[in-house]
Amino acid sequence: MSPGELTAAFRLYAAHCIEIAQELPSANRRAILLTMAQAWFALADQVEKNGGLIAGVTVTSPQPD
Repeated sequence: MSPGELTAAFRLYAAHCIEIAQELPSANRRAILLTMAQAWFALADQVEKNGGLIAGVTVTSPQPD
C-alpha cells in the first residue's frame, strides 16, 4: 500500500468513526469514537508528512508468495 493509499484509508477510518458516533445515544461513547477519529486523522497526517513512515517503521504492502 502506497503512503497515499494508506493516508486515504486512515482518513476513511476516521470518517467511519464520526459517522458511527453521530448515531450513538451515549455522549461518552460518542466522545470515545470522536477521539478515535482524531487519532486516525493524526496518523494519516503523520504518514503524509513522513512519506509512509509511522513511528520510525516503514509501512509496505505484503508481497504475494
